Amino acid sequence: MSISSSLVGISFIFIFIFANALTFIFGGSSMRLGITIGMVVIIILHIITFKNVVTVYISNRHKQDIFLLIIAIPILSLFAIIQHEETFLYVKFLGSYLLLILMFVVGALMNNIISRTSELSFHKTITKLFYVLLVVMIVSMFLIENGMVHRKMMILFTEPSHFALVFLPILLYVTYVKHAAGSKKEALSYILLTIYMILDIKNATLMAGLFIVIVILYARNIKYFLFFLLVIVIAAIATFDLQYFITRLTISMQTDNVSVLVFISGWERGYLSLIESYGVGLGFQQMGTGALGIAMEKIINMGLPPLNKYDGGA
Repeated sequence: MSISSSLVGISFIFIFIFANALTFIFGGSSMRLGITIGMVVIIILHIITFKNVVTVYISNRHKQDIFLLIIAIPILSLFAIIQHEETFLYVKFLGSYLLLILMFVVGALMNNIISRTSELSFHKTITKLFYVLLVVMIVSMFLIENGMVHRKMMILFTEPSHFALVFLPILLYVTYVKHAAGSKKEALSYILLTIYMILDIKNATLMAGLFIVIVILYARNIKYFLFFLLVIVIAAIATFDLQYFITRLTISMQTDNVSVLVFISGWERGYLSLIESYGVGLGFQQMGTGALGIAMEKIINMGLPPLNKYDGGA
């Protein structure tokens, strides 16, 4: 295995798994700390491995983008600060601003690492990571079914939705490559296993993401597409728990489903923020400093804290 492919694997582990694991271990509500540490590790490894390539590469291909990012956000937020000086969250703005720049830089470095990796090595690395996530998924289903974990914790992930955000893009890559290479049965088995997981632990995020994966893979093959659609519908009916998915797909203010109300609240407060600021907005990372809105008030009246007040949940 080449140095570049090893860096790809290490980088993916730190960004996708380490950040979630750190949140899981310390019980935090945000993956910010884990992601920050992971990105710092990637930068250090890149400097050790490629030495002066770091500066040259970013200067040649990403200098303009990074410069525009550094300048644009403060300028746009300045108008919001003038309008909402008393409620503006300066510390959150600065922390998020620096973190975003760090992400931009690490993205450039990851591009550098991947460009130095052969197609075969990259595929092998991502496939191994996929198998690790498959093991996490299978073991987690067993633990959840037997009540051996709190709620729906998935070993290194605090909840299935966090696992889905990591697993689905890699599932799409692996199944697409397998399908294109003629290993259609293997790709099919991964899709079916994911369907089983959705119905077993019941997670709407995973279901929505898998639907997108199926559309991308089989939209041109109507037989396969209808087959998967039929399998999902029949399996869902067989579980006698269609209500779980129906309540999460019914976007209405009349619902008492907390997940739906949080989703509506994010969009509602985004709209209210534009209205009360005359289209300027509340500023970068300032969600939660404006009007609460009807959906958030309903959540509070249900005896719950103002869930996702500062990140929207949309």
